[in-house]
Amino acid sequence: MQYRNLLIVDDEPEILRYVARIVTRAAGEGVRLTPVADAERARALAASGEFDLILSDYRLGAIDGIEVLREGRRARPEGRRILMTGGLPPMEHDEGFQEAAVALVLEKPFGRDQLLSALGLS
Repeated sequence: MQYRNLLIVDDEPEILRYVARIVTRAAGEGVRLTPVADAERARALAASGEFDLILSDYRLGAIDGIEVLREGRRARPEGRRILMTGGLPPMEHDEGFQEAAVALVLEKPFGRDQLLSALGLS
């Protein structure tokens, strides 16, 4: 499936730039990428329902990525939600994880090929 509106969320600017650069080069024309470092702004954007794919880091400060993905699911249940993390215990049975309907957990550090495969752009 080709996604057209992607929300990328990470509070670490270098990771956000890295992901945005790879996705921009691979996605081609007609794909809108919205990189966001602020968790509250990301949650509001996810709640808008305009994104068919949300890729969010887990640790965002005041709120976590699960909350951003949960908002995305409420607004657009058919969208795809991916969680990036630098290391978490298995969360498949966590209520928030299930409510967010996380499709995939992408472990950091990840390479270009792993990222593109997770996003369906390889």
